[in-house]
Amino acid sequence: CAVMSNHNSFDEPITLSERVRNAFENIIDRITRDEHVEIWNHQPPSSITDHYDVIIYVDACKSGFAAYVVNLNHDNGTPNDVHLVRSAWPDGTFVHSAHAEPMAAAETIKYLRSRHVVNDTTNIAIVTDHRAMVSGQRISSSGYKGFSTSGPLNGFFIQLYQGANGVRRDSFYVEGHLNGADGPSRVTHMAPYIVCTPVENMKLPGLKSFWHPFEDA
Repeated sequence: CAVMSNHNSFDEPITLSERVRNAFENIIDRITRDEHVEIWNHQPPSSITDHYDVIIYVDACKSGFAAYVVNLNHDNGTPNDVHLVRSAWPDGTFVHSAHAEPMAAAETIKYLRSRHVVNDTTNIAIVTDHRAMVSGQRISSSGYKGFSTSGPLNGFFIQLYQGANGVRRDSFYVEGHLNGADGPSRVTHMAPYIVCTPVENMKLPGLKSFWHPFEDA
């Protein structure tokens, strides 16, 4: 626009409005402050299951989602409790497969927060067959990654990392056909709100069975 108002000339000086000048000055001020950014202070990922307080095995489809929640926290509930968290998507909507699983994980974490199962001091592991949730997660040593331009994926990262400091928050990859939450997530008749039920005698694989991209980094 500035070039057009200056008769398509790149060489002649132009006069900026006060609004544009203020915008430039604001940008330059932010750049030249040289303020440090605090490195994300989390523990490195671990394949040892007992290094986490809660493990969430999650899967989803276009009509709903399910998650097995294993509570390993001796200070918050009975250790090794397993619950099935399940819900249809609200209002009968169908969710694209690329969005369903990060949305499911985010909703599960939000629900567990509301029930005081997890908080800012909880070590959480997510087990998922959604590769972007695993490959895009934040690196504990540098704070790099853990943000996406995909709204549902970024919503998951926000729920996973918000408020946490000095704890483990990691996502592990499992092949789809080995995901224990696959079957429950495909049940067609589910309520459009979260239902949580205890599960008896449920054995789920430990974290050594799954892949984490930065475990050896």
